[in-house]
Amino acid sequence: MGNPTANTVWPATPVHPLVKALINRAYVLADLNQGETLATEVYAPDAVMSLMGQVRRGTEEIRTYKENDGGVITARRHEIVKAFANDAAGLDLMLLGKAEMDFCTGKTFFGEFVSRMVVDEESFKAQNPKLCLSQGWANPMPIIAAVEEARAEAGLSS
Repeated sequence: MGNPTANTVWPATPVHPLVKALINRAYVLADLNQGETLATEVYAPDAVMSLMGQVRRGTEEIRTYKENDGGVITARRHEIVKAFANDAAGLDLMLLGKAEMDFCTGKTFFGEFVSRMVVDEESFKAQNPKLCLSQGWANPMPIIAAVEEARAEAGLSS
């Protein structure tokens, strides 16, 4: 899954190549745990990121979004399977995806997710698109259970 959007089925509504590249970059940086770069290169300064109920607002908060994984996730890989356009400009997209998480115990978790990404219109017009909103949803119970199991196996306290 090195290129998260390599096999994405894009909607009939045209999605600009810069927007596709932005979405790909967002997931590549997330997989590489590059919070600083993600926050500054992918998100607008006043953007909102909401992942499974945890909301982060602005660059400072977005750069720390991975700090609550329990210290047991060693790698992540995202793949965007299908995209749907919520507007005629292709700047508001819903994404269906798959994710893999490797744990320090050697186990791997596989799951599915849905996300919404909205591109800031002004940054798009300036040919430097940035996200103004991203939202992500997944069933948290298997993820929580996998993190807790890995923490217990690694001898880390809860």
